[in-house]
Amino acid sequence: MDKLTWSYTVLLGVQNVNNTNEKIQQIAVEQAFPHKDYNHSSYVNDVMLLKMSSSATFNENVKPITLASGDQGALPKSCRVLGWGRKDRNIDNMSSKLREIGVTLINDEKCTKGNMYCSEGENGPGQGDAGCPLVCEDNKVYGVISATYRPSSGGPDVYRYAKITEDRHWIISTIKNALMTVKCL
Repeated sequence: MDKLTWSYTVLLGVQNVNNTNEKIQQIAVEQAFPHKDYNHSSYVNDVMLLKMSSSATFNENVKPITLASGDQGALPKSCRVLGWGRKDRNIDNMSSKLREIGVTLINDEKCTKGNMYCSEGENGPGQGDAGCPLVCEDNKVYGVISATYRPSSGGPDVYRYAKITEDRHWIISTIKNALMTVKCL
């Protein structure tokens, strides 16, 4: 069986895809690094790093963001998610504007067992937001949007976020190995 290959391009500095005045950086992805322990059915370790073919140029619209350090036991407060997903399930098109919404993380057994954060409610990430960041009160990234599920008992949707605070070691080691590969070529 042939292995499916993907081609990725990273767009940086975009707020509105219809605004041609924005200074958008478009950078090809050289290599993708999916988490080695990703589980497709449970979405555990739903994280992938992308190595861009060139460095980003930092400016007023493109800035680095800090990864949160390890889990301190308590859920982060005052979080928000950003993304380009659908605003409404009944609309086929993705949003042309970068959107942001506040979420409150909850204690959910499925999430803590799966090494994830969760939020619930009528408002949350939309279809197409997977991979977008979960940023909390200290302006650090705690996770990335992973999946949504509807509890069988009814009730509001539950939104899952891959908890990258627990993947910090994997992230750092993957980055170091990717840099070493380039130096050895």
